[in-house]
Amino acid sequence: MKELYSPAKYELRPSKIIPGEVGLFSLRNFKKGEVVIDSSSWDEGKLMTWQEFENIDSGTKRQLIFFCYKTEEGVYVPKDINKINIGYFSNHSCDPNLIPNEKDDYVANKNISAGEELTIDVQALMKKPIFEFDCKCGSSVCRKKVKI
Repeated sequence: MKELYSPAKYELRPSKIIPGEVGLFSLRNFKKGEVVIDSSSWDEGKLMTWQEFENIDSGTKRQLIFFCYKTEEGVYVPKDINKINIGYFSNHSCDPNLIPNEKDDYVANKNISAGEELTIDVQALMKKPIFEFDCKCGSSVCRKKVKI
């Protein structure tokens, strides 16, 4: 018998990594290699040039810088920044529990327990980083600076 509704896999809560910010937490266990966040709902098909970027409001700029893929040419943006994929809420860690696969799904890099904060190495996602921020992940392999 088919389920009427897909069970929830994750939820937003206050981050354990970044005080005062939101984090994405697992509601169930995931095995290493299992798809945690499916790429089918990613929506970053439009390149906004840096010139176009300069003409938008500061609140939207902040969201695009923190949540979207950046290149020397500009930012790959969703159709609507207010409807972004839940995967954008996974915080950075230098020792992440999620990594992208060849289809850009986020898969478990190790076994993940229910209640664990989901993390991705945002620097590893960037081909040519153009911004830098202080890392607060607290992992034993923390680089202290993250380039995005």
